[in-house]
Amino acid sequence: MLTRHSGVHAAIVEPMPTQKGRESSLVAFVIPDADTAAPIRHFARAQRNDEFPERATLTTLPNGIEVLQHNNEETQYIYEENFVEDVLARFQIRLSPGAVIFDVGAHVGLFSLYLSQSCASPQIFAFEPNPGSRALLDHNLTAHGVEARILPYALSNAEGEGEFVVFDDVPAMAGLVASPAELQARIEGVRDSMTRYASGRTPGILDNPLIVESIEQRALDNARFQVELRTLASVVREHAV
Repeated sequence: MLTRHSGVHAAIVEPMPTQKGRESSLVAFVIPDADTAAPIRHFARAQRNDEFPERATLTTLPNGIEVLQHNNEETQYIYEENFVEDVLARFQIRLSPGAVIFDVGAHVGLFSLYLSQSCASPQIFAFEPNPGSRALLDHNLTAHGVEARILPYALSNAEGEGEFVVFDDVPAMAGLVASPAELQARIEGVRDSMTRYASGRTPGILDNPLIVESIEQRALDNARFQVELRTLASVVREHAV
């Protein structure tokens, strides 16, 4: 029966011994089909080879798409913003076949996946300076057969290098910081996001001063590193688009 499923390439069922005196259970081992179940096949191979980035988890979106993610909250928010609200239709944007699209701050690739369903043969340039998000982005686009150029630098008004900050709890709020004031603004944004999430999950939790202190401290925890800065004009010239 298993091999009749369109997503199964091959399967074998074996009895699995259980505790003494009990009947054995049947366990199925399945090889996903390379054509009809390519994403599952890709992620299964990556997991077997220990290629999943640290703290990444595999989830299935409400529309059935499997993706690697940082956390459920970010994924749900970005999914609804793109797939549910249909961001192209909301802004009355129509893409011609083969349209050139710059996904700036591509994160884990949900917008690029949305574009691949909304436009025929798009030419996607996905910019993601954060190595942690870029690894998930690469897996997600490869798993779903989305052809895109993944670029590791940030866009700016001048070439050079800049300081990039990443927050472990809210990776989607990563970005360039040009001054202490900008960094403080990002920290406050992260704190507010974490506060809304905590109060939404457990009403009254913010009455505990230890919880509030923990949120504020985690908002301050961040990683900073230098990234290459490119101008939009230089990218257009380099790739002749």
